[in-house]
Amino acid sequence: MLAFGAIGFTLLFILGLFFIGFAMVPEPTPENTRTVEVGVSEVRLNSSKDIQFISEWGGDTVYYINRGEELGFNANELNSFVAGKKVSLSYVDHRSPLDWNNQTRHLVRVSCGDSLIFAQ
Repeated sequence: MLAFGAIGFTLLFILGLFFIGFAMVPEPTPENTRTVEVGVSEVRLNSSKDIQFISEWGGDTVYYINRGEELGFNANELNSFVAGKKVSLSYVDHRSPLDWNNQTRHLVRVSCGDSLIFAQ
């Protein structure tokens, strides 16, 4: 029984490392960064203090500045500035087992017109 417990723990540990490794967002490079122009209907703060940009075209994709509130961003102020406008959103294109349908986009750059709002 002890041998099975040790094997089970080892497998669980390796599986945990696998998920953590694939869940981490890699450093942005020209090869893994994508940019989209999105009409923004709303900017909001989630429970993780991420600043989320919601597309006016609907869909389930969520674009977010990781821990944006902790970086000094205010969702209400950003909402007043970009709601109803086209915004350029650049994100790292990667796969994660925690986001199996690839609908969460970690932003590395946000701009609106000539205004740079955020750059990682």
